[in-house]
This record gives sequence, structure tokens and C-alpha cells, in this order.
Amino acid sequence: MELISNLFQFAVTLLGFCLSGIWYLKDRKQTCFLLTCFYGCFALGSLYWTLYLLLFSETPQVFYVSEFGWVASVIFLYLLQYTLSSAGERRFLTRKALIAPLIGIPLCVFYCTFGDVLSNLL
Repeated sequence: MELISNLFQFAVTLLGFCLSGIWYLKDRKQTCFLLTCFYGCFALGSLYWTLYLLLFSETPQVFYVSEFGWVASVIFLYLLQYTLSSAGERRFLTRKALIAPLIGIPLCVFYCTFGDVLSNLL
């Protein structure tokens, strides 16, 4: 069942990559390029995970390849969000944004003390 859902996820992501790539070739806009990069990185991470699952019938024990692909896709999605925002939206700051480091930094320290430092930092 996991293999079927991963194949479906890869197919949908690959379709998004192809459509956004065609859209970029037609319009030559930065937003289309960032969307194509997002789908491409996410598709490569999903391809690695799916091929490993297909060839070895188990989830990979070392998943850095797919993790790097997914993290890179999130970075491209963040860049796309920043590109599409207006100057007023970029200047708007809220105190609620400080909650993320207040929760994230202690969790990072906690996980690094009880596990592998490199994988927990990633």
C-alpha cells in the first residue's frame, strides 16, 4: 500500500514539474522557474524513496538523499512565497513568529543529546 501511495505521489509531483516547466518555457517568469524547481526537487526526493521501496521492499534506513530533496523543495517554495509577497507584506512583523525559535531551539538541543547530531540538525 505504501508503494502505491508513493508511486501516486511521484506521478502527481512529476506532472506538476512538467506543467510548471512548460509554463516557465512559455512565460519565462521567475515565479514559474521557482515553482518548477520546487516540483523538481520534490519529485527527485520522492523518486529516490519510491525506487528504494520498490527495489528493497522496505523503507530506507539512510534517507539523506530524499531528505535533502525535500528540504531543497521547501526552500524553493519559501523563495516563491517571498517573491510573490508585496513590500507591505514583507515589512509586517508579528510577535507570534518568535514562538518558533522558542520551541525549536530546545527541541534541537534535546534531540541532539539523545541521537545522531548530524541527522538531527538536518
